[in-house]
Amino acid sequence: MVKAIKAIILFADIHGSTEFGYTQGLRMHNKMLRDFHKTCYKAVGRFRQDKSLGEDRVMAACRGDECCVFLCGGKTPEDELLAMNLAIYLKEMWKQSDFCQRNWKAADAGLVPQVDLRIGIGSGKVALDHDVWSGSQTLEGIFISEAKRIEAQADAASDTLIMVKWDIKEACTEAEAEVEFGPPIRLKGKGVPAVGEIPVYPVKTYAEWKAIEKKIVPSPETYFERLGHALALRGSGDLEGAIEEYSELLKLRPDDRGSLNNRGIALGYLKRYDEALADYNRLLELRPDDPLALYNIACLYSLWKRYEESLQWLEKAIARDASYRGKAAEDEDFEGLRNHPEWGPKFRELVGTEDQA
Repeated sequence: MVKAIKAIILFADIHGSTEFGYTQGLRMHNKMLRDFHKTCYKAVGRFRQDKSLGEDRVMAACRGDECCVFLCGGKTPEDELLAMNLAIYLKEMWKQSDFCQRNWKAADAGLVPQVDLRIGIGSGKVALDHDVWSGSQTLEGIFISEAKRIEAQADAASDTLIMVKWDIKEACTEAEAEVEFGPPIRLKGKGVPAVGEIPVYPVKTYAEWKAIEKKIVPSPETYFERLGHALALRGSGDLEGAIEEYSELLKLRPDDRGSLNNRGIALGYLKRYDEALADYNRLLELRPDDPLALYNIACLYSLWKRYEESLQWLEKAIARDASYRGKAAEDEDFEGLRNHPEWGPKFRELVGTEDQA
């Protein structure tokens, strides 16, 4: 007889794996999956050891480009906070993997599609049933409605790449955990109904992020380890630290597009707009009409409250890459522009959300 038990469910998915496999062939696709499986195995193993948790509390499995982890048996908010910690373990170890570092470099040069790890954290009932292969009781799977919601969370994770369901957020608040969440968004995608609100939240900053990152990479030495470290600093909210690290990296490689782009983002959030614009202009010198640079300049001018210029640059970015239309429609950087009485209607018309005003 199938027994249903409550669990916190972490779903990690390699975003962009289909595009990567289609363009790079079987050998490289399998290389990506091997590194992903090894990363998940090491991360879960180290997590269990660090937290003194047995396999009955943390159960995990990888299939293809997806990893699912169940945290069972704890009380609220214990397992919710553990899931947040494990998500960060996975993210940091993935960034340090051999495949990820090579992909980052090749994607930056335009040679291969960029892939990244997106994570959704939810809660729900899972089926405990008899496994005909092992002859033991195992977790057979998530109730399908919950599975699709959590899968959609991972797919929606486009900023810190970690999304959580509303009850996970509430548990973190109850525990007074130092976690900062972004505003709720409505899920879209496969298996998610077109009607009804399912509130999920992006993780913006998390106090333990830096400590965990340092534990996993105590002393970043190689260029790509340092690049990952800088990104982790930015993700943790330490913008000054990230800017300092990117500046040091740019002394070594003055024309590194990834460092220029990410330093520009961090400078913009610190309201050092002129310095951020200088980085983006350098990006355009290296690659004229780069849609990412055009889009980031539009974001910068919006934060700067120079809304007319923001619209002009956003129009250029969309002309080069139409996908930025959808990204801009939901990007918090355009909040001021979106709600401006004069420029807001023009923005909504440009991104195709005029009827939602």
